[in-house]
Amino acid sequence: MQNFTLIKNKLFWLRYSCKKISLDDFGTGYSLLTYLKDSPLNTSKIDQAFVGSMESQQTSALVSSMIVIGRHMGLELVVDGVETQQQFENLKQMGCKIF
Repeated sequence: MQNFTLIKNKLFWLRYSCKKISLDDFGTGYSLLTYLKDSPLNTSKIDQAFVGSMESQQTSALVSSMIVIGRHMGLELVVDGVETQQQFENLKQMGCKIF
């Protein structure tokens, strides 16, 4: 990600070539909002690190915000690491459809 302009141009070329672009592990590493805003993404996957600690009200609010951001950007959202019925129900209430 040191040369984001080059990467972004390649991603746009791939998208133009009818490929779908997905961001893995949203919320970790290089998935800064700046990159998210400027990338030609179709799908975003929310990392299991957030799902596993959703008992925390703070983490739950963060996941909810990530879902809202993804929806507003027109992204298909995938939630990784759903392991309990409670996590599934909470995420479903937040609007998630793909687990």
